[in-house]
Amino acid sequence: MTKSTWIPALFVLAGLAAAACGGSPPPHEDAAAAEEPAAATGSGEETPPGEGAPPEVTVEPWDSPAAGAIAVLGDTRDWFDVTRDGTRATPGAPPLLNATVEVPPGTYQVRVNNTERTVSVTAGEKTVLRTGTLIVEGAEANFWAPYLGEERLAAANPPILNSPLALLPGSYRVELNVEQNRQVVLAESVAVRPGKTTKLNE
Repeated sequence: MTKSTWIPALFVLAGLAAAACGGSPPPHEDAAAAEEPAAATGSGEETPPGEGAPPEVTVEPWDSPAAGAIAVLGDTRDWFDVTRDGTRATPGAPPLLNATVEVPPGTYQVRVNNTERTVSVTAGEKTVLRTGTLIVEGAEANFWAPYLGEERLAAANPPILNSPLALLPGSYRVELNVEQNRQVVLAESVAVRPGKTTKLNE
């Protein structure tokens, strides 16, 4: 065998040996790519209640050396009530959400649609509470309402479908009134978070 034919013959023999072992190996770049794990497209977990929500209560400066203030924030046209020792602490009708009322220092009860918090007010500070919004969407039921135990949480008439309701954060049972005044439970434990809207379908 001459030198010119000896080198090609070696490549032929190498190719036959590779074929006998199942074919030639893939290029190096492809082998490295095959070992890389697939990129994750999501966590696969639900967002824990409260994550991403603003704090329910914050304190801000208030420009008064002798008085403090209370503000209740929300995304609906509901109102809130401020009482002290069972007596309303604001003159006239209860203020709408997003209003601020000035009060002397002390301990007060704040109610929004029968959900309640006790807050302490200090002179020169404004205590800010944030409600969450709950809404049931649909077209069949007569109306809906949230409950805490046996208490219906609506300061006025219960809302009709597609009407939002402001509540202080918590976990509530939601019932529908259907057909001829029949109550049915839509959900047993619905989380309402500060500054967030929770939607249910009837």
